[in-house]
Amino acid sequence: MGLRSWLDDRLGLTLFSQFNREQLHKPVPKHASNYAFTLGTAALVLFMSQVGSGILLALNYSCSLGDGQENIPAYSSVRNITFEIPAGWLIRSFHAWGSHLMVLVVLLHLFRVFWYGAYKKPRELTWLFGCGLLFATLTFGFTGYLLPMDQVSYWGTVVATNSFMDLPGLGDRVGQTILGGESVSGATLSRFFILHVLILPASLLGLVALHLYLVRRLGIATRESVTVEQHRGYENVMHQEGVPFSKHMFREVTTVIVVLSATVTLAVLFPFELGPIATPGETPKGVKPEWYFLPIYQILKYFPKLVGILLVNAGIAVLVLLPFLDRNPERSPGRRKFLMSAAAVALLATFALGLLGYLSERRIGRWEFDIRGVPHRAAEEAK
Repeated sequence: MGLRSWLDDRLGLTLFSQFNREQLHKPVPKHASNYAFTLGTAALVLFMSQVGSGILLALNYSCSLGDGQENIPAYSSVRNITFEIPAGWLIRSFHAWGSHLMVLVVLLHLFRVFWYGAYKKPRELTWLFGCGLLFATLTFGFTGYLLPMDQVSYWGTVVATNSFMDLPGLGDRVGQTILGGESVSGATLSRFFILHVLILPASLLGLVALHLYLVRRLGIATRESVTVEQHRGYENVMHQEGVPFSKHMFREVTTVIVVLSATVTLAVLFPFELGPIATPGETPKGVKPEWYFLPIYQILKYFPKLVGILLVNAGIAVLVLLPFLDRNPERSPGRRKFLMSAAAVALLATFALGLLGYLSERRIGRWEFDIRGVPHRAAEEAK
């Protein structure tokens, strides 16, 4: 008995290879053979690279605040990674840039699904799991932001978590649950670290498995309306108009190479710096959350906190429940004019809020932007 036969009897290699062949030749719609449909794979590869680089960082990271004064072990370990460990700066920058690109790619993937109406029946659950992946990815960024324990990361977390505080009802309780106390402390760091390296990776891995299973089981949505696809039958449509998935593999591989190359390039050319050690008694000016939280950060400045939180939650609810709210069977963007117009307004508003959040409390040339992002002539210029 050869080694292959011995392994086949125990591992079922023949069944495994047969399954792979079936998946490679399983047809996909012709319109799916473009680079917009490779974003899901790019997000998956970025997640895998985050796990790999995160393991290397965790091996040298100390999740402790110590006495919380001049020596913070968490900060010292990140400084050691950045300046002492060979290629530590590169791994840390690769991990940091990868997190930003992963959020960007997941958002673009979500928009692509919306554009093609691929969330409609019978793919409602695929959309729900995809939203879960988006929220898990954003939470990854939120929990990982605190770990370096420099001034920016510490006070950025304070600003973000304060959004939950002072809300009527459960506001303080929710904030204390997140922080592990009244303020950012060693308990907060421990909770964020456990979430970042244990709970979130396991959760995201489960969501990815469910999401991919549904994508392969139900297939990529055709351009036909829900009614036409049901009438003709998805398998019949693919038999007549589909192309083998293997023909799409080239674009998948190309996108993965481009994304990983971009991550390495950004890490080399623009390495992430480590700021001064976190000092709770010294609030730096203009501290803000990451770019993907800026629209939420900014909208809370224009409304009372409760109203702002309700608006944000309402927007999230509409996004998650979209397959059940949009009853139009058409998938073509041109036949969903009202929804596409509403989405364009929402997208422009989100970009505007993010831009205002970025500009707020900054000076550009002779203009100073206040906390709401409104420009004013600088004091010396006004004189």
